[in-house]
Amino acid sequence: MTIIYYYTSVSSNMETKKHQQRIEMVLDSKKIEYERCDIASSEEDKKKMRDLMGDAKALPPQLFNGDQYLGEYTAFEAAVENGELEKFLLNGQQSKIDMVLTAKKIEFEKRDIASSEENKKKMRDLIGDQKAIAPQLFNDDQYCGNYDAFELANEDGELEAFLKL
Repeated sequence: MTIIYYYTSVSSNMETKKHQQRIEMVLDSKKIEYERCDIASSEEDKKKMRDLMGDAKALPPQLFNGDQYLGEYTAFEAAVENGELEKFLLNGQQSKIDMVLTAKKIEFEKRDIASSEENKKKMRDLIGDQKAIAPQLFNDDQYCGNYDAFELANEDGELEAFLKL
């Protein structure tokens, strides 16, 4: 999963600057890795952001998970205030994992790391990465991989091997 954060380094709008600072502060404090794209210095990034959103006049800040649009500042802030930031950032990945595993009749157990620091710590310890975010897949306590690896294994017909079944 790659969180992409579109922002502008050139703005006279104080509200925009505050919103951008808040997004960066929250993501940094939660040790969530993200890619920054400055639309003020790259017409290509501005066009990509607007094309992905389907809005030729969209302004930053905007958040994406890869090419999947997550939302703007208001949606981000609501997720933070409701304690659902990780769910907001995942936007559909967990549902796809559930759907694929269920369709293949593979039994699985979900562990919520958003509301359990113990689960989050265990996940990160097993992976050996204190910045890792969900979804991550395990077979018992053996790490299999992240969502991108899951999706690739599924597309290549190698899901059973990936999950170490």
